[in-house]
This record gives sequence, structure tokens and C-alpha cells, in this order.
Amino acid sequence: IIGLISLKNELEWQADQIEILSTATDSFNNTLIRENLLNKVQESLTETESLYTASHNLALAEEMQGMLAAIVEGVNIPAINRGVLVLFEHDDQNQISRMSVEANYHTGQGTPPPARGTEYLVSLYTSIFVTENPAFYDDLLEIQLEKSLQDILTRQNIRSMVVLPLWSGNQQLGVVLLQTSQKHVFSPQEMRTYPPLSGQMSTSIQNLRLFEETQSALSETELLYKISSGISKSKSMEELVRLVGENVLPSTSDTLWLCTSAFNTSTKEY
Repeated sequence: IIGLISLKNELEWQADQIEILSTATDSFNNTLIRENLLNKVQESLTETESLYTASHNLALAEEMQGMLAAIVEGVNIPAINRGVLVLFEHDDQNQISRMSVEANYHTGQGTPPPARGTEYLVSLYTSIFVTENPAFYDDLLEIQLEKSLQDILTRQNIRSMVVLPLWSGNQQLGVVLLQTSQKHVFSPQEMRTYPPLSGQMSTSIQNLRLFEETQSALSETELLYKISSGISKSKSMEELVRLVGENVLPSTSDTLWLCTSAFNTSTKEY
């Protein structure tokens, strides 16, 4: 609202004065609209840039530690001081049987995240880890949780948290946890940025697992071929023992024996 107030005399507005004020009002209004539009465009550009950076680095990551770092650093919320990638294992009934830390991230500020290999109690953490959609907790002290779980989160100095579920088909692979020590109210922009990244990370994890399985199968095939080829070329028992020892003997063993026996055709005994 634009106007003038006279406290001394009653003011009679002339037509030209009203026209000037009307023009000034339109000018102010247009300026405010342009500034508001410019701010929205700038926010959109910042959001797009953050998403692109995180997505690009996520695509380049060759291991899960790098994938987690790409998400935390790409979106860059200063309040977030740690991240945790928790992967699930499932039983024959497709029920979660194990939750363990596969990767972690720490800015160096506040309480560090759990070490790799740390296990979460399935019966306790299912309530917040198993979810179809990303969950944003501005203040964990204000939500209803089991007391034992609430106490654990308090001891770990976790005040706000993002839970990004990782899904592949109808199976949840795990979650990405982004945590803060101080209360943080997640903005609509932040809440829009994370979901596409969790979907991309699910695909990246599946691709990495497939690559590792393929590499393992290739290594096994190469080993079998090498042993088979070596057996066909061996000219003595010593060469056979050496071939097995060099390729199959566990690293914890240092001795390999080859025992033979003769068959007595008369008694039909060895």
C-alpha cells in the first residue's frame, strides 16, 4: 500500500496528483513482482545446480563411500555434519534380517557416525528406517519414538535427520541417513532435491553389486581354466601339488599334502 497522510490540514487531491500516485503505485508494484520473480528463478537455478552436481558426482563414484559423499556434499546443507549408508539383508521370506553400516561421512564437527560394519537392531530401527518415501525430521525430540530409540538418538547427538529409502522393485535395499547435531527445519527446496538422488543411488548400488558379482564370476572362471589347463599339462604329482597350492590353498595355510594308496586286486582293499 502506498499513500500519504496529512495530520494538519484536509488535503484535496487533484486529478494530476492522483494520476502521478497511480503511476508510482504501478511502478512499485511491477518492481516488487520482478524482484519476487527473480528470487524464485535464482532459487530454482540454485536447486537445479545442486541436483546436477550431486547427480554428476554420484554417477562418477565407484564405491559406496563416494556415493554417500556425493549426496551430502552435492546438496550442501551446512547443518548436516554426518551421513550414514545402511544396507539391509533379507531372509527367504523377503523380511529384513540384518541392518549394517556400509559407508559413513563426517564433516569433522560433532559426534562422528557409526563405523562401517556397525549393526542396527532390526526390531528397534524398523519403525524409522522402513519407509516408502523420504522422511524429514526437523526435531527428533518432538516426534513419538520408543524411549530406548529416543535415548540412543539423544546420546548420539542427533537432533534433525533425513531418511532416504533405497528401493529396487518391491524390495528396500537400505537407507541413507543425513543427520544434524542442531535443530534444522528442512526447506521445501531441500525436500525436493533429495528424492531423485535416492532413486539414482539405488540404481548405482544395484549396478555396483552386479559389477562385483560379474567380476567374482570371471575370476572364478579364470581360476578354473588355469587349474584345468595346468592339470592337463602336469607331468608329475609334484607339479599337481604345486598347482593346487599356488591357486587354491588358503592364505592361512602353509602346507599341502597329497596322499596316495594302492588297490589290492586280490583282497579288493586299499
